[in-house]
Amino acid sequence: MSETFPDIPLGLIIFAGTLYIVLAVVLLTLNLLVLVTILRFKEFSTVTYRIIKNMCVACIIQQVIFFISGFMTLSSSSFNETFEKIIGSLIQACWLLYLSLSLTLAIDRMLTFVCSHLGDRVSFVLLGLSYLHAFIHFVTLLLPYLGFNYCVPDSCFGWYYDFDKPTSKAMEAVEPWILLVLEVGIFVCYLVVLGALIKLRSGASENYQTFRTELKILTVAVVSFLYEASLIIFLYWGINWMVWNNDLYITATVLWMLDSGVFPLATLAINTTQYRR
Repeated sequence: MSETFPDIPLGLIIFAGTLYIVLAVVLLTLNLLVLVTILRFKEFSTVTYRIIKNMCVACIIQQVIFFISGFMTLSSSSFNETFEKIIGSLIQACWLLYLSLSLTLAIDRMLTFVCSHLGDRVSFVLLGLSYLHAFIHFVTLLLPYLGFNYCVPDSCFGWYYDFDKPTSKAMEAVEPWILLVLEVGIFVCYLVVLGALIKLRSGASENYQTFRTELKILTVAVVSFLYEASLIIFLYWGINWMVWNNDLYITATVLWMLDSGVFPLATLAINTTQYRR
């Protein structure tokens, strides 16, 4: 479906579309780098890194869709209404998958201290629940009376609910609370982990290496958690206090894209520092 937006400067369209494409390629590369590293080295063949692998996959799918979105912006077109509906539902479902897997990772770290480790069976159950949550959301957004669109009546700058559909506003009202429940669960898990790490640090000296390893994983997770929680609050509440315009659409899209990059960036940075030492 082609659109024309005579009120939008051509330079802004070119800037936004190019920015989305370049940023998506960079973040996609980072996630692929983390995924390939985990798959390549045997020391990453653990339950924890199994979860992280799936988080990378969720991020990669999002970045592929953001890459396509850049061309949608440049052409001021959604290409096809059915195509737009499918990839819009998929990108939102993959974001929820990523957040659900973040909670799974938090539970994994907590149970590592409470029960020594998270068993394979439990990890597969938690992974299955995360994918089930995302799949239900994906199917729900595909229903005729819901929509998650990229091209709104006056621009093609970002994904958001189609408020021409009767129940989209209800979905938008419920969704942030689901996300915040996930974030609260993550926060509680990491409070338990932090307490365990403090106890471990004050224990015997032979625990020091374990402390450093766990602290590294915790740091990556906490950085991601803080960004995700801030992003959810901004996208669903903070943005309502601002004037909706094209600059805000572009800013919101870039911040969402970066959410898929914070985790791999933190993982690479912290692990690189660790290896240098």
